[in-house]
Amino acid sequence: MASTNKLLMQIEDTRKRMTAIAIEKGLTNPESLKLSEELDYLLNKFEQLKGK
Repeated sequence: MASTNKLLMQIEDTRKRMTAIAIEKGLTNPESLKLSEELDYLLNKFEQLKGK
């Protein structure tokens, strides 16, 4: 359970950073895209944990 909570916090932090960068630099900025990929990875990891 603790790892799930930590993962949820990472997801929320990444989402906030991605949104801020996308607003500031644009959706196609490499940093925005990198954070989007990181968020996808974290969300997939969360779904895997939830399925167990």
